Amino acid sequence: MIRDTIIYFFALIAVQVLILNNIYLFHFVTPIIYIYFILKLPFDTPAWLQLLSAFAMGLILDIFTATPGLQASVCVFTAFVRPFVIRALRSGREYEPGLVPGFQDNGSRWFFIYSIILIAIHIAGLTLLENFGSSSDLQIFYRWLFNTLSSFFLITILEVLNKSGKKKQRI
Repeated sequence: MIRDTIIYFFALIAVQVLILNNIYLFHFVTPIIYIYFILKLPFDTPAWLQLLSAFAMGLILDIFTATPGLQASVCVFTAFVRPFVIRALRSGREYEPGLVPGFQDNGSRWFFIYSIILIAIHIAGLTLLENFGSSSDLQIFYRWLFNTLSSFFLITILEVLNKSGKKKQRI
């Protein structure tokens, strides 16, 4: 389990750094997929481990993208906000230990709302810090909107693939 999580951690970073960071749709849209790792942390993950994992992910991304502190700060902020979003979206039942946010256990509607909120927060932080004072407000808004939508689309595809992979394992 831990080994799979570490492999997933580095695989998402590799896909982001090697593929997605080189994509500029319409000259300003770069989908972000690495946040999927933060989204999929189990509900019972201790807060310190969430923040430490997010910081490690952001730091590695900062090293590869030459953005000192930018990714780390936004990843830590997203991990910090995550428990508040989960509490706000809490369904009537308690989350069991080891339960992971996703279609399988929470349903697609819950996961869509949960992921779009955290993706929007994450990309808002990135967009605002990257473009602070250098772009018009409308350009920043469009960048935030389209990066959020493209990232949400990719993460939804990943979650669907993840769900179908789990069904195959059960058969």
